[in-house]
Amino acid sequence: MAVNVAAVKVSAQPFTVFYDLPARVVALRTAEIRPQVSGIITGRLFEQGTTVEKGQPLFQIEAAPFRAEVNTAKAALARSEAALALAENQLKRLNELKQSGSVSVQSVDEAFYQRDQLKAEVQQAQATLERRQLDLDFTVIKAPIAGRVDEELVSVGGLVTALGTTPLAIIRQVDDVYVDVRQKASLLSEMRTAINQLKKTQNSPASISISDSNGNLLSENGSLLFTSMKVNENSGDLLIRLQADNADQTLIPGMFVRASIPSQYYENALLIPQQAVVRSMGNTQIWMVDADGQASLQTVDLGSLKDGHYLVHSGLKPGDEIVVSGGDKLQEGMSVSVSPAEDTSLVSRVKQGKQ
Repeated sequence: MAVNVAAVKVSAQPFTVFYDLPARVVALRTAEIRPQVSGIITGRLFEQGTTVEKGQPLFQIEAAPFRAEVNTAKAALARSEAALALAENQLKRLNELKQSGSVSVQSVDEAFYQRDQLKAEVQQAQATLERRQLDLDFTVIKAPIAGRVDEELVSVGGLVTALGTTPLAIIRQVDDVYVDVRQKASLLSEMRTAINQLKKTQNSPASISISDSNGNLLSENGSLLFTSMKVNENSGDLLIRLQADNADQTLIPGMFVRASIPSQYYENALLIPQQAVVRSMGNTQIWMVDADGQASLQTVDLGSLKDGHYLVHSGLKPGDEIVVSGGDKLQEGMSVSVSPAEDTSLVSRVKQGKQ
């Protein structure tokens, strides 16, 4: 009597092996908000912990002293312009008198000198006004980048200086983030080869996903930006920097995560369920069903295991029928009655844990 077993037929499919590597999230950009003029903070113009736009006002410094400086500079400029206008009129009259010989050449030359000197004073007064106006503008401290602003580090009423070391607040751009992986330099060649193969076959960048420590997916379609050109002399590690989408801001700068990076790519790979594998006397085997419905053991060379499936290096070919369950009742050459396995799906992705 034939023994009833559940079996699947092996098929070839594109397959990528991924390294599952520890990593840390880094903000795409970080800006420390610092004053460019000294004064008393009179207002905070943002809600702490919210997203701000580039150029959005964040803090107000007491503006009255700077406004007074602007008014003083405007008055000095007006005085210089009036003196220049008088000098130009005097020069015009002296030029007219010069034609009749009523004034000396030296007097005209001195008038030219006086006019040019006043021109320079006007330019200096204009520059001073621009500087004073710039200082007044700096009393409104604006966001240099768009991003999420943390808590205020200097409260209203605090005195700040242009050369102070304490920032008023910190903005981090986190719509996209960097994910830094530090791993052995020996992994780099495998990663680059796999990524280049995926680019050629899929005509798109290799997908890199970011997950938390519990395996929950946080971001997909990450990309490899660069690798450091310097290897740590003590550990042999180098920096691998990824960039990941973070539109929902689930990736927080400083967070420890795991990055899945392609390490090997197979255009036609064979995958088999874990429960199909039989280990005996140091051999790794599977039960096969031939065209006559008879069972036989076949030795196989297996690779990575993940999500309940092994990658097969050798021992099987596409179309082979293998026993998934019921193999414990079989003997070599025994006749079998095959039923489709309940789970015939084969994964297309395997992760290798690398610490």
